[in-house]
Amino acid sequence: MMAVAVSIMIHLSLALIAAAVGVAVASVGGHREGPRGDYELNIAADVQLSGLLDAPLDTLSPVVSDSELPDVATSGILDGAGGDDRPASGAGLGTIGEGLGGAGGGDIGDGLGLGGGGGGGAASFFGVEAQGSRFAYIVDVSGSMRGEKMAALKIELGESIKAMLEHMSYLVVTFSSESLPLGDRRRWTDATDVGKRWGLEKIVALEAWGNTVPWPAFEIVLAMKPAPDAIYFMTDGIFDPIVADQLAVRNTGSRKVPIHCISFVDRSAEELMRRIAADSGGTYAHVPGPR
Repeated sequence: MMAVAVSIMIHLSLALIAAAVGVAVASVGGHREGPRGDYELNIAADVQLSGLLDAPLDTLSPVVSDSELPDVATSGILDGAGGDDRPASGAGLGTIGEGLGGAGGGDIGDGLGLGGGGGGGAASFFGVEAQGSRFAYIVDVSGSMRGEKMAALKIELGESIKAMLEHMSYLVVTFSSESLPLGDRRRWTDATDVGKRWGLEKIVALEAWGNTVPWPAFEIVLAMKPAPDAIYFMTDGIFDPIVADQLAVRNTGSRKVPIHCISFVDRSAEELMRRIAADSGGTYAHVPGPR
């Protein structure tokens, strides 16, 4: 009997202990749906998730390190057709580019580079020499200049600018139905490597269009300060004779600038060109066609 009584007491004690443990576990987890091991895993997962959510999330943080990057050398102004440290883009300078150190290849310079090829204080355009250090070009880009004539103009103009010395400067004004300074730059451009590169890039983009109206171009050039030392005036067609009269009035006295006149392919304007050249102290030449 004693053995039975002791056994009953032991089992009752174990039952009470088991009940107490079950209540304690339930109070920790809030519910009890499985073995204790499940609770341990769930509690561990909740702690890890809570830690991640508590940490601030910076959506603007860079993906890569923001440590200081090493300096990277730029292409340099002579590595491309853009000038001012801009690399070449597009098809390059085409027939005007050879010898420039940049994109394209062609006829201007035969690989002589951008440095001035002449001596003294002279420029040359279509074989016509002019003296001084500031040279203005008034060139015809009317519709009749399309094709080979326009290509020849670009080459001759590019060669003339390339051959300038660094102390020289230039201005190009194109005329057709309107008169437009090259690159819309209404000031003298220095004949440095950068200045030559800029000019050659703009020359290659010229297009032929419109009629032959040169007087507005002369107004732009004659208003330049300081004044040009010489003006090149080139056309392939006839224009209003009143231009010669206007120049005879405007280009006079101590401000008179020699105008070197060039008729190209078509001699229709020869009489007018000779008159303008004589009145200004310049020269006249006829170029029969692309060289």
